[in-house]
Amino acid sequence: MDELRKVLKNWIPEKILSEKNELLFKCLNCRNLEFSEPFFNDTLRKFRSLPANLKQYNSVVTAGMINEWAGNIDFVPPSAFVFHVSRCGSTLVSQCLGLNSEYISLSEVPLFDQVLRLAVSKDDAMKTSAQQLFRSVVKIYGAKRTGAENRLFIKNDCWHLMFCKQLRSLYPDTPFVIMYRSPAAVIESNRRTSGLQCINSFVPPDIYGMEGKLSDEDTRPDNYFRMALDKFYRAIIEIATVDSRTLLLNYNEGLPVIMSQIAAFTGTEFSAAFQGKILERGAYHAKKPGEQFVEKNTAAECKGIESLEELYNSIEKIRVKSR
Repeated sequence: MDELRKVLKNWIPEKILSEKNELLFKCLNCRNLEFSEPFFNDTLRKFRSLPANLKQYNSVVTAGMINEWAGNIDFVPPSAFVFHVSRCGSTLVSQCLGLNSEYISLSEVPLFDQVLRLAVSKDDAMKTSAQQLFRSVVKIYGAKRTGAENRLFIKNDCWHLMFCKQLRSLYPDTPFVIMYRSPAAVIESNRRTSGLQCINSFVPPDIYGMEGKLSDEDTRPDNYFRMALDKFYRAIIEIATVDSRTLLLNYNEGLPVIMSQIAAFTGTEFSAAFQGKILERGAYHAKKPGEQFVEKNTAAECKGIESLEELYNSIEKIRVKSR
């Protein structure tokens, strides 16, 4: 059993290959390399280039094997799930948490998204299977690869705010950290560089809970994201109103306050040396670690966002009241 655990801790399921007749997962050998890139897609590219992963044939396992695999490893349970509305500092927070060698910090793992989408399937059998699978893949990604790991922080994709209820049912006691920012600032950032959340072919309307047929105008990235942001804010209000295990964090609070709030809320003690690393990392761009960070002007005019501002202000009231 010990030998099996040694082997398994250096492998991860990368993605679902097929979900028609049977769920099949492609796996990657990650050797002893760290999960250190700003987004896990970048980490996967690093793993794919390893000699062990350049073979002619893929390493493929079934869903049943995934669940069995999860039962044969030492793992760290999630210390917190980090939700966000995009462009509100969550990537930097994830990067900072990863500076501690005892913490596993996962940023937007593609496989988690694939399995979560299965979990809202209309097929009840698939839904039940996906819920178990999600627990299993989280355990595998949270494997104790060095033996020193004691915290696991999972930063979700922004549209996973729409999966809060499902995740809460799977992890009833795990802290939820929700990061957000004013609508004008978030919209302006997405306008400069559109993310996947702005593309309706990647994140379809049903994920956001958008009803009815969308017009061509609605599917334009800027408009589509505004509609998504409305759903994000409403989801935040809904869960923060009833869930005491939820921490709201506004981008405007600044990195030191945000990190100290996360530490206190998750029962994690940050050493003085680690806090120093956080401050040093905070001076650089979240998505480009070698580039000095310069705050962009977000004062550009955004018309027609009054309803978004009202939702944002409602979230602010809940945050202030909870402190």
